[in-house]
Amino acid sequence: MFYFLPKFLGEGQKTNFSVIDEIETFDIPQTEQIKIPEPPARPSVPIASEDEFFDEDITIEDTDFDDFEDWDTPPPPPSEGPNVKFIPYDKAPKPKIPIRPRYPEIAQEAGIEGTVYIQFFIDKKG
Repeated sequence: MFYFLPKFLGEGQKTNFSVIDEIETFDIPQTEQIKIPEPPARPSVPIASEDEFFDEDITIEDTDFDDFEDWDTPPPPPSEGPNVKFIPYDKAPKPKIPIRPRYPEIAQEAGIEGTVYIQFFIDKKG
């Protein structure tokens, strides 16, 4: 009916293999082992001292809150300003010159930054 596996029906052929290349052996020089430094010791938990030494010459003045009443109240937040109607647009405006504010040195060291929100209206004449 069907002709299956014609290779396996016939007699097998024997193939002879011969070694042509010889393997050359050589000694590998011993490498230096680099010692990895041990990790630093974990800090120990501080233990409270049993000797409590207080300098008796130190005097702490009384705290006076009367000076705080002299301060003025903070200024009120700015008013909303003119009521401007939002006009939809197709292309968002882009700044021609990027604004890079300069913060005081103290604010830079403290990592303090701010955000300023500006609202304005540009008519057809610019």
